[in-house]
Amino acid sequence: MFDCVLTSVKAHVSNVVSLESILAGSENRRFADALIKQYAGQIAENERQLEKIRFFKSALYEKMVNSVITNEDYKTLKSGYNNDEARLNAAIAAVKQESDKVRDGKSERLRWLEYFKKFDGMNELDRRTVANLIQSIRVIGKTELVITFYYQSEYESALALLGTEAV
Repeated sequence: MFDCVLTSVKAHVSNVVSLESILAGSENRRFADALIKQYAGQIAENERQLEKIRFFKSALYEKMVNSVITNEDYKTLKSGYNNDEARLNAAIAAVKQESDKVRDGKSERLRWLEYFKKFDGMNELDRRTVANLIQSIRVIGKTELVITFYYQSEYESALALLGTEAV
């Protein structure tokens, strides 16, 4: 089983290093541009939701005055809308900040490639390597393991952006 884990880790590191070389240069910029576009879509969706909340929130007072809702319902709904509005504003700010990091080349979503490159060419599995690269190992049977690596979702996103399937 130890040899199987070592082989899997070496193969994954090799795949990440190969992926990094594909993404290098103009490809890296294309990857960053795709991330920025994805972030812009998230921001636009959050802003659409924010506009809906603001519309509903603006109609609340009128509904209370016209006795469509009670004063208690008005307070409860207004509080909920305020919380949703604050949550969406925070989400928009966080996504904009991440988009700016990608634009500046400082994104964690791109830096993870460097993290794996440190382990390129390794020939033995030690505690440090396992602790740094492997999030979990599930033993399915005598001959089957499922290894989840750190930055797995970033790896799969990079592969998807390149139009390939996860290895």
